[in-house]
Amino acid sequence: MIHTEVNCVADPAEFVIEDENDFFEKREGVKVVQMKSGVCNDPDIDMWNLNVFCLLRELVVGTNCVLFVRQLKLVGFKKLERVEIGSDCFKAKKDCVFELRDCQSLKWVSIGDGSFVHCEITVFESECCGMESETDLPKLTALHLGREVFRGDEDNENVLVLKSE
Repeated sequence: MIHTEVNCVADPAEFVIEDENDFFEKREGVKVVQMKSGVCNDPDIDMWNLNVFCLLRELVVGTNCVLFVRQLKLVGFKKLERVEIGSDCFKAKKDCVFELRDCQSLKWVSIGDGSFVHCEITVFESECCGMESETDLPKLTALHLGREVFRGDEDNENVLVLKSE
């Protein structure tokens, strides 16, 4: 009988964030970033720069994560197709921004209940070749927003307006 050892190596194109230490790692060639539920809730974690993942195709954030991160800016990710944010994420009460811009391949966005509740600025748009395109986010076919997403606070409730031409 021949004994063969099999080494199971995780796909280097997928990066799983399991704790705060992983959050600060930067890896080249990553196409999928997946954050486990309930992590990265230290008040000192208030920014998340995803620009190092220039090949990003998919971003999945679990439930109850990155509570103190004030901004999620996904700008210019040409290959990004899917964004999924779980419930009760990005709950910073000041200077909260969600920006999704110039992601021409984006097809699917889902944001769970109670995420970005205190968001002051929300942007979904696309520009093509330096000029406004006729269709913002031209490949976007699904947008799922849970309860209370982008609600605002007691003093200043937000209104979400969707347009199509």
